[in-house]
Amino acid sequence: MTAEPLPLTLVRLLTTRVLSVAGIAVLLLLTFFMVHYLRSPDELSQITLESEAETIADAVAEGDDPSKWTLFRDYPHAYGFRVFEKSRPPGQRLLAQANPSLLPPVPQTGPDQSDPILRLRERFELLALPDGQRSTNRWMLTHRKSVSGRGLWVQLVLFGDPAWTWRTALGSEMLVHVVVPAGVLVPAMTLMMLWLIRRALLPVQRIAQEIAALGDAAVRGAPLRPLVSEGLTRDLREIVRAVNAMTGRLDETLARERAFAADAAHELRTPLAVLRLQVAELPQGPVAERLDEELAALAHLVGQLLRFAQAEEVMASERRAVDVVEVARQTCEEMALAAVRRQQELSFVAPEHPVMVSGNPMLLGVAVRNLLENALRVSPPGGVVTVSVEGDRVTVEDRGPGVPDALKRRVFDRLWQADRRREGAGIGLALVRRVMQLHQGSVRVEDGPGGGARFVLQLVPLASSPSLSD
Repeated sequence: MTAEPLPLTLVRLLTTRVLSVAGIAVLLLLTFFMVHYLRSPDELSQITLESEAETIADAVAEGDDPSKWTLFRDYPHAYGFRVFEKSRPPGQRLLAQANPSLLPPVPQTGPDQSDPILRLRERFELLALPDGQRSTNRWMLTHRKSVSGRGLWVQLVLFGDPAWTWRTALGSEMLVHVVVPAGVLVPAMTLMMLWLIRRALLPVQRIAQEIAALGDAAVRGAPLRPLVSEGLTRDLREIVRAVNAMTGRLDETLARERAFAADAAHELRTPLAVLRLQVAELPQGPVAERLDEELAALAHLVGQLLRFAQAEEVMASERRAVDVVEVARQTCEEMALAAVRRQQELSFVAPEHPVMVSGNPMLLGVAVRNLLENALRVSPPGGVVTVSVEGDRVTVEDRGPGVPDALKRRVFDRLWQADRRREGAGIGLALVRRVMQLHQGSVRVEDGPGGGARFVLQLVPLASSPSLSD
């Protein structure tokens, strides 16, 4: 069975969505620019000519001859150019040209003896065809560019653009005006948004930690402290107020439940004791023995319920350093007679040095005793039940039928029994789990190496245990 992936944190989720929105905005901006230029042929022609003019000027300045380029060789009726350098002497100003028939002729020297090349100015214009007819797609650009201190003038004509040079020009335009700014602004804005989100979510993280502490306190039976509402926004204060109200009601409900169970158990002990005395006065026989057994089981159940109800209060009021080895040894000594009566062997294995934990010796003894009672009950006559202490673990092994894998998690539920015909009422193992929770430990059941079941109490060493103030 594959584990489900962990959900995203709120910070990562918001950051991912901010990046998604930024990406969508960039795509929309690119789409807008593309649609705008495609619907404006004159603007598209202008940026195409400007891009080609820049490329031609750079090539001429580097000593290249653009007239040999495939564009001007394969499309002599669509693309043409010429390049001037004003600073050169007259007659030497024309540096390169291609398909000059597409461009208007260079004017001759005017009446004022001025050089027409010196009168060039930057402009973008629609040209007429050589035969004098009007055209809607024959454009010329006069463009100046300074390269390495040289002032170059490029006159470039475009007629229909059969080579689709507009795609390169449009791509460069998008890169300069959209992609590069977005590449700078989006990461900067994302980092700023991430910082702002983290700052804004600090109170939420604090509330989450306090709620987690509440859950831990509920498991350990510690008092449920209300959440702190100082320094929170109005909406977060409403959440804290609702959680505190729920915590107060939960604390009252738990207190009433514990008080009810304790009062009920106390009230039942006296009439049960009276009933057992009265049954003892009956004539000996199967009926009297059966009644005595049932009343003993009921008295045991009442005692378990009472201990269950008092566990939290006992843990809070009588918590100290406890030697687990001594607790387990005393419990085995108390249960030795019960093992002999069942014709079973009780073995105890533990180190000679103490194993200290922080907790309550009476509750730890209850946990070990309940596991022992369960092990003796399911083991056959002549069977061996072993109690061992190793490090921070107490293990109880039996030689009974064991616990199927499908039931290993349910055996610690209250009032649950796999076989209703067996002794017990489903309280003992639930009480063991509750005692372990109060000690910040755990209990689990495994298959014994020689058959049967092995129950393991996992405790927290004294150095790692929470203090009494927790």
